[in-house]
Amino acid sequence: MAKHCFLVLMFMLLLHYFMSCKLATSKATFASDKSALLAFKSSMNLHTHELLANNWSCSSSFCNWIGVTCDVLHGRVKALNLSNMGLVGNVPPELGNLSFLAKLDLRNNRFYGELPIELH
Repeated sequence: MAKHCFLVLMFMLLLHYFMSCKLATSKATFASDKSALLAFKSSMNLHTHELLANNWSCSSSFCNWIGVTCDVLHGRVKALNLSNMGLVGNVPPELGNLSFLAKLDLRNNRFYGELPIELH
């Protein structure tokens, strides 16, 4: 009986350890996505578009930000659609840190400079 209890306890401890590691990794990747989006925001002249300046804030999840679509399973940014928003600025290399990004639509804005190699 004692051996059975020991095995159950060990299983529970291992399960707790792996879940803690997974959650820590998830938080780090969420922070990476948020950081990349905030770097993009800071590279723009937001006087041209107050809606984005006010909506992309730390007070809400980046998955709820205008133009951002997150993957339901992983909660990571899978699409960024900021087309026709009159944005002015450049595209920073940090946008390449959005490792789940599959669609990027920046049409009809005034972005300048070269597209970062991280997005190729």
